[in-house]
Amino acid sequence: MNAVVKFHAQESLVDQLGRLQAQLADLLAVEKAMKEDLKLQAIGLGLKAGKGGGVRVEGGLFDASVSESDPTQSLDPKALETKLREVLGNDDAFFTDSANIKVRAGSITLKVVARKVA
Repeated sequence: MNAVVKFHAQESLVDQLGRLQAQLADLLAVEKAMKEDLKLQAIGLGLKAGKGGGVRVEGGLFDASVSESDPTQSLDPKALETKLREVLGNDDAFFTDSANIKVRAGSITLKVVARKVA
């Protein structure tokens, strides 16, 4: 059940948070574009795709280090569980034993979205 709370002070705080999140979204978009430009600049300075290593890009106030890592592999936990069930049988005891289960604490999520103005 979702509760809707309408207090003047909370609405004001929500509006402030919404404005801040909108500003952050704009700044993050600019940051993303700048990072892409720096990556292209680094390739022009000698960063070789697929070769590892790195390039330093200098600015007046800041320096950037652009590096590339080799591709990595990781284990797919769902595929592993499927395979283990094939090998161990469909016995849920292994998968429900608390020693084999990692529990993540619950959390409270807050999401603010822009209001649609008619």
